[in-house]
Amino acid sequence: MATDSSVYVAWIPRANGGSPITSFRVEYRLGRITEWHKAADNISPLKLSVEIRNLEPGSTYKFRVLASNTYGDSLPSTPSKPYQVPPASPRKADRPVVGPHILATDAISDTQIMLRWTSNKSVFSFQYDPSSNNNTPIQGFYIYYRPTDSDNDSDYKRDLVEGVKTWHMIGHLQPETSYDIKMQCFNGGGESDYSNVMICETRARQSPGSPSQHPFTPPGPHPPDPPSPPGGLLYRIVGCVLGVMVLILLSFIAMCLWRNRQQNNMSSETFCYFFKISATKL
Repeated sequence: MATDSSVYVAWIPRANGGSPITSFRVEYRLGRITEWHKAADNISPLKLSVEIRNLEPGSTYKFRVLASNTYGDSLPSTPSKPYQVPPASPRKADRPVVGPHILATDAISDTQIMLRWTSNKSVFSFQYDPSSNNNTPIQGFYIYYRPTDSDNDSDYKRDLVEGVKTWHMIGHLQPETSYDIKMQCFNGGGESDYSNVMICETRARQSPGSPSQHPFTPPGPHPPDPPSPPGGLLYRIVGCVLGVMVLILLSFIAMCLWRNRQQNNMSSETFCYFFKISATKL
């Protein structure tokens, strides 16, 4: 064996048939195929070995050698024992380079902090997109947390979150304590860079039997209350304009109805006055 895809073939010449050997040729046979193929030729008579390259991983080969002189080629040597090329080792996955981005932290109780993040560069995307991270799939996340007043990296504790998720509940914390929180995503190739660091303080200690200070509802597939999209302001402006136009239209209709009623009342009064005058003359 020379490398994972090449092998050394060595031989010993026994006779030259009365004329000096001018070159050697090495042939190979793949698997159980009976046909022999040229692997290397015009090998110097001063060389008694050669490296055969570009062999197929996992395949089995046999080799033989022929000598040449002015009279032609010799009979081939006895074939070598079968040689199996090592199978190709699986390609190691590339590590994700870009770390996740922590969106928010929320103190749920005196011992719990809820963490929400996105795995992409855009805070408007909540599903993991491998194209945003070197086309690299991820297997999960590491979440690190320690008291803010600590300056020792060994104080960091780590939670493991498997799969492509967007939230996690950190538990078993101390009441009224501020914590530094950061993250990494990982796969078989290693860990990503660290995320941004968020600071969150747990709530005050609760008395036994008291109701939860902050009821928690686990978020769905997407974190709740995402930032408004850029077009939201335009929609609100258009809605306000349409509302004003509807109010103006309703006011105009009401004014028309009121004027029509006034005209009807004036016509009725004029008729009554004319009727009274006519009755008096009679």
